[in-house]
Amino acid sequence: VRLISAQELSSIDVPAVLPLPELDASQLIPGRISAETGHASYHYIQRAIDAALAGEVAAVTTAPISKEALHLAGHHY
Repeated sequence: VRLISAQELSSIDVPAVLPLPELDASQLIPGRISAETGHASYHYIQRAIDAALAGEVAAVTTAPISKEALHLAGHHY
């Protein structure tokens, strides 16, 4: 797995990670649920869905998602 830029997204054929700088990691406390992390999760998921619908990626996967954080951010599924 390698980091890629948005411009490379549709031209690669190996697993890759597209960094989306939604949060300042130095301001996070691991394990603490917050509206900020919930909003960032929503943004990341939405970007992945958009890329899939646009045919830029063949598949989407996520790490575990905190539904409580999504709710705190006002994103109800």
